[in-house]
This record gives sequence, structure tokens and C-alpha cells, in this order.
Amino acid sequence: VLLHGGDLLLQSRARNAEALSQLCDVALWFSGLPFTHKLVIAGNHDGAIAALGKDGTQKMLSGVKYLQDEEVEVMGLRIYC
Repeated sequence: VLLHGGDLLLQSRARNAEALSQLCDVALWFSGLPFTHKLVIAGNHDGAIAALGKDGTQKMLSGVKYLQDEEVEVMGLRIYC
């Protein structure tokens, strides 16, 4: 299980081309990691993620579970964010 706890982007305050490019880079990085379960929680430097919303962010992070105001159970662990 990989759990990334916030601040995926560098000082992102809004949804702009630079922030979306960074998010694409992060998605590509996650896709190459050898974990069965990959979970992401946004942090205070992830303004673009907030602007995209839960569904928009989930679409960009294929193969990763984006958690926002929900609980998920993975391998017997309950995680809420």
C-alpha cells in the first residue's frame, strides 16, 4: 500500500497549465510504482486539485485512488480523509 499524504504539486494555488502539467507528471510517476494499492490525499499546496474537484482529479490520476471526504478499506485497513 502506498499512501501519499498531500502536497503533490509545487505551491499550486489554482488550476492552470503549470499545475495540470505537474499533476500529469505525478500521475505518470504513480503509474510506474510497483504497489497494488495507491492512495492520494491532497494537501494545502494542491490548489489545482481543489479546483479540479474530486471527480476531475480522479480522472487525471488513473490507477490511483484519490481520497476526499470518504473512507476506503484496503487490506483490512480503514482510511478516512
